[in-house]
Amino acid sequence: MKYFSSSIFQGVILGWIASILILVFAVFVGMWGKMTGVDIVWDLRVGLFLTAVTVTTRVISFIACYMMPAILAGMLVLGKIPALNGSGTMISQLIEASITRGPLCTLKACFNSDGTRILSVVIASVLVWQYIVSLSDLYLHITAVGRSQQLPGLMVPSARSLNIATNCSLDHLDTCSRFKRGITNPGKALKIYQNASDTFQIWNNNDGVYILQSPPLNTSYAYSGSGILLKPSCEPISSICNLKARYGAMTNYSCPESLWYASGNTQTVVSDVNVTSEIDDPIAGTITALNPIHAIVTIRYGIEDSTEYDPEFVKEVHGFLSILLHCQISSSVIEYVITLGSLKSSPLGNLTNSQQFALGVLSSESKLVSRAIDDVEDVAHSTGNSILFANSFAQKWAQATIAGFSSGAVEANGRRLWLCT
Repeated sequence: MKYFSSSIFQGVILGWIASILILVFAVFVGMWGKMTGVDIVWDLRVGLFLTAVTVTTRVISFIACYMMPAILAGMLVLGKIPALNGSGTMISQLIEASITRGPLCTLKACFNSDGTRILSVVIASVLVWQYIVSLSDLYLHITAVGRSQQLPGLMVPSARSLNIATNCSLDHLDTCSRFKRGITNPGKALKIYQNASDTFQIWNNNDGVYILQSPPLNTSYAYSGSGILLKPSCEPISSICNLKARYGAMTNYSCPESLWYASGNTQTVVSDVNVTSEIDDPIAGTITALNPIHAIVTIRYGIEDSTEYDPEFVKEVHGFLSILLHCQISSSVIEYVITLGSLKSSPLGNLTNSQQFALGVLSSESKLVSRAIDDVEDVAHSTGNSILFANSFAQKWAQATIAGFSSGAVEANGRRLWLCT
C-alpha cells in the first residue's frame, strides 16, 4: 500500500492512464482518418478527438512539469537527503533534470547515479512519455494541415435564396410552369423530381418536402438560404367513399359531403388527381387558391397473387386493384440553415394567391402524378398496407408537385427568372 500512497507511483499511474487514452484516440483516428501520402485526411469527428488528445496532453504535461520538482523538494525538506546515496553533484543533476525536463540532464542523472537510479528512471520515463506524446500530437496536426484536408471546410455566409415568379395567372391551362399542352419544361421538371438538377435540390425531411437551391460548389460545412416547404399527407378513403367493383368495367365510388361528394369510376379515370382547393366567385370575378391543397386521388394497379391486401385496396372483377386516397399539401416559404448535413428551417410566410393557384394546377399534372404512382407501386405489393402506401404516395406526390412548379416558376439567385404567362 505504501507504493500506492507514493506521489511518484501515482504520477506514473497517471501517465500510463493518459497514454492508454491517447492510444485509444489514435485508434479512432486510424478508423476515421484516411492517409494520403504523408497527409492525414479527416472529418470533424477526428478533429474533435484530436482536440481531446491535445487537452489531455497539455493537462498531463502541466501536472508532470510541477510534480517531480515538488516531490524532490519535499524529500529534501523532510530530511530525506541521507537516503539518497550519492554525491551532491548527482543530486544536483537529478534536481536539474526534474526542473528543466532537459533530455541531456536526465540522461546524466540516470547514468551517474546509484542509489538514486530508481527515482531518476521514474523521472526519465515520465519525460520520455511526455516527449513521445508531444511529438505524436504535433505530427498529427502538422500532417493534417495540407492540400488533402477536406473538412470542416468553409461556411457560405450569403443566403442562397430562390426567386419565385410573381406573375402567375389564375388560368388552369396557362399559368406558371404550365400551358395548354402540359408542363412548359418537362425535362427540367423530371430532373428536379429525380433530384438530379444542377440548380435545385429536393430535401425529404421528417417534416415535409423542401425545394432548395443546390449546395455550393465549394466544400462547405454550413450554408443558408430560402426555399419552399410542402407538408403532404394522404389517407385511404375507399371504404368511406364506398368504392366497390360492380361489374366488369365498373368500379365506382361516391363520397360523402365531407369529401365534396366526389364520385366516379376508377376504370375510366385512371391515376387521377381531382383538386378541390379553389373558391371561384364569378360575380366578383375572383379565384381564391386555398392552402392546403386538397385532392381525391384514384390509383389502379395489377394484383400480386402472393400479397394479402387490406380492405382499402378493392379488387376489380377483371383482376386489377383500385384504391382511393384523400390527400392534401400545405405550403410555405421558409428560410433554412444546413450545417454538416443537418437542416433547420423557420417559416417566412406563404405563397401568394397566384403562386398557390399554380402550385395546385401542377399537383394534378398527369405525367408527374403517373411517375409518382409508379414509384410507390412496390409499397402496395410488398406490404398490402394502405396506410403505409398512402404515406409513401404523399411524399412522392409532393415531390412531383414541387418539381413541376419549380421547373418554370422558380429560379436560383443569380440566375434569370423564368417569366410565366
